[in-house]
Amino acid sequence: MPNEQRLDIDLVRQVLLGLERGEDPEKLPSVREAKVRYHQYLMADAGFIDRLVITGGGATPWPAVRITWAGQEFLQNARSDTLWSKGKAKVMSGVGTLSLEALKVALAELAKQAMG
Repeated sequence: MPNEQRLDIDLVRQVLLGLERGEDPEKLPSVREAKVRYHQYLMADAGFIDRLVITGGGATPWPAVRITWAGQEFLQNARSDTLWSKGKAKVMSGVGTLSLEALKVALAELAKQAMG
């Protein structure tokens, strides 16, 4: 079984894009539900999403996810496949490892450069 607790930055982007389209992040094809759920917790820790538990009428609680302002800001810079690839390459070439904070900075810089 693959390590479900290793950060997959591409999955973070995929989940945010899916949430924006109204898709259930735990139903991503070819991604284990436990891995997606773990990444949702990481994204909540990073301030990208809020995970809420909604109950009512005696029904079983179900999780609802809302993209936060910080998540929207990250998503705006990460939306372009070109900027995403360039941002990851820039961080890997400079730092040698792909952290979320370094990627956020690189994407913001590339977005500013793209605006001229």
